Amino acid sequence: VIEDRGVREAVHEGFRTVRRAESERFDGRRRELYDSLRLEGILQAPVGLVVSHRPPAGPVLGTTSVPAATEYSVVAAITLLWLAVTAEGLGMGWVSLVDPDHLSDSVPVPDGARPLAYLCLGHPALELDEPLLQTVGWGRRSPLSVDWV
Repeated sequence: VIEDRGVREAVHEGFRTVRRAESERFDGRRRELYDSLRLEGILQAPVGLVVSHRPPAGPVLGTTSVPAATEYSVVAAITLLWLAVTAEGLGMGWVSLVDPDHLSDSVPVPDGARPLAYLCLGHPALELDEPLLQTVGWGRRSPLSVDWV
């Protein structure tokens, strides 16, 4: 849990660096729209949370063919947290515009661990009936595609 303002500011500086680089990937109207989006709440959210993964020291059941399964388990736990937070009427955002190496330098994580997520938790700034990126015209939901075999 990130409470220290200085740590949050360091994380935010890293976010701004990644955001500037990502902005360069878009042109014209798309870049204007991108630049107008608020994509994080690092300094504003009441709770900042870094979730990291430390690879197991020895063999783990079920990871012979998919060693990344332990990381997937952490991501699944984040998803469950997101559902629980939402069920309590709160909001959570996953700040994906961070460099894991910068995050490791800014936030004390356990030895051998790698940060997987910076999460912002708090009361939502907006109540929306659809995802924000759809509301502002960035993208549309894609229908779920299931192939039955």
